[in-house]
Amino acid sequence: MLAAEHPEATAETQFRLAAGDEAAGEYAGALEHYRASLTASGSGRLARGARKRIVWIEERSAGGFAPLAALARLRHEPWIVDDRAASAELAAEAESFPPGLVRSEIRLRLAQAWLRQPMRRDEALSELRRIVSDPSAGAADAVLAERSLVEALLTAGQLDAAQEEVLAHPFDSTATANVARQLHRRFLRRTVEAGLIVLAAFAFVGLTRRRRPCRASLPPVSECADSGA
Repeated sequence: MLAAEHPEATAETQFRLAAGDEAAGEYAGALEHYRASLTASGSGRLARGARKRIVWIEERSAGGFAPLAALARLRHEPWIVDDRAASAELAAEAESFPPGLVRSEIRLRLAQAWLRQPMRRDEALSELRRIVSDPSAGAADAVLAERSLVEALLTAGQLDAAQEEVLAHPFDSTATANVARQLHRRFLRRTVEAGLIVLAAFAFVGLTRRRRPCRASLPPVSECADSGA
């Protein structure tokens, strides 16, 4: 009765209830209220907002919302990624999560934090590789993971490894272009170095020939002029 008489008021009430449920981590209830808001409003601003939140939550509903609850905890307590014990516990927990967007986002947050900690670089690279090789990872997460992974490899001077990475997972055009530039510079540098080695070799041979002493069996003065004979 109320929905028939005041659909917009009902839609707004349901939307507020949904937002409260979502903030409290009650995602099943949030979905119920968002759907009620969408039904009551039908169209307009609230409908667009409700539809967007429904899609977002449904895409992250795997595992009975347990992964999403872990992600929410991480967002509210960002210190977790910098705490060795807490972050390791979360990483282990993420391994038990079903494939999906939430797992890749948690892994990305952990990896990016660990990249700032020199002692945890290898752990960070492992997490980034898990993301780029995971077909269920979000597209945006895969791009960011690929970029972070390639940048870390290039910073460490591992150009060949970075090249292998962009060939295997060409998600990020920026990373691919960066590796291509580095390869071109290395090619030019090696070409110049090879040229200098050849020139040095020719110079050495020429100098050796000029300083070669005359043999006793070849006494012509013309050939001994340079040696002071």
